[in-house]
Amino acid sequence: MAVLARAARAYVSQTDAFLFHRQGRDWRWISFGAAESKLAAGVPGVADWPADPVAAALAALSSGEENAAIGGLLERLPPSRRRDIVVLDRPPGVAEGRLLLGWAAAAGAAVILEPDIERRAATIAWVRPTIVAGTARELRDLGERLLVLGDPGLLRRRRRPLGRLRAVILLDHASDDLAEPWRAVGVAAIAAG
Repeated sequence: MAVLARAARAYVSQTDAFLFHRQGRDWRWISFGAAESKLAAGVPGVADWPADPVAAALAALSSGEENAAIGGLLERLPPSRRRDIVVLDRPPGVAEGRLLLGWAAAAGAAVILEPDIERRAATIAWVRPTIVAGTARELRDLGERLLVLGDPGLLRRRRRPLGRLRAVILLDHASDDLAEPWRAVGVAAIAAG
């Protein structure tokens, strides 16, 4: 999955933040350039996702495993004019995690690494991403938790809690099963595969 080094990201510089991760109570990040340097230096093949999410993400990027689904997802969800932000709450060692991380690397998106599934909703509410991914059930549950915090009219005018959201990626290919809270705010539903 060497998409990071080959990605056409003219609007993203080497110093732009790429991978955000929690360190204690603080959030730290590494840039695209730092990630590329680490990948060029060689990254161990396996890393523990909960213990070291950055190493796990870099290991997935350095695996050399090309995923045709990344190209398909880039066609259905091209980079926006503004920089995309996605919360990666799946291990990058599994297919869905590799897909989201590979798409983010190729699109020049910022990736917030969240290995603690219990913190997923809180992290998404705090980050206010442009892209949210999950199965239809996960998205329905997340919509019930987060989208009810404001009326749909406010959300359509790009207000909190998810005012920057432009699309949801359905990881289980059930694009017709998008829950009502997401349809009410008018975001695009993109099937992952």
